[in-house]
Amino acid sequence: MKKLPLVFENLPNDIKINSLSKEHRTEEFLRMGREECSSLVGNYYQHQHLRTITKSQVDKAKKANRPYMALEYFYHQNKKIEIQIKNVMDLYTDTHPVGVWAKSIVGIGPIIAAGMISYIDIHRAPSVANIWAFAGLNSEIKWNSLAQATEIVKKF
Repeated sequence: MKKLPLVFENLPNDIKINSLSKEHRTEEFLRMGREECSSLVGNYYQHQHLRTITKSQVDKAKKANRPYMALEYFYHQNKKIEIQIKNVMDLYTDTHPVGVWAKSIVGIGPIIAAGMISYIDIHRAPSVANIWAFAGLNSEIKWNSLAQATEIVKKF
């Protein structure tokens, strides 16, 4: 089993997970369900978005010779959270055959693999065509323009 290189030292003490040993944290992370995994994938992308915005603000402040230390602090905090979530998703996807398989494909890492595990319910997809359609790759579906869609809606 992989080690858990998470940075929990800076979290508030009232968070229950802090009282758990690394081994118990790992066990808890591995027991998460699809909904929690899906939420963490979403949180990862939210923190990534915040990090990129904050980095842009830091760069702009540096260029204008304005104070930026607080912004830079939160830039690094968001980066740490991204890394923590990625590490948890890496552990989680290692426990699922689909996750291990997906991560073996170049370009698919723990976050995308976790997204696949949490969003695609193989029991509701009787064939691979259903998964392709879920991904928006069904060539038999006709996509309407905005004008065409508006006309269809007016009929109802």
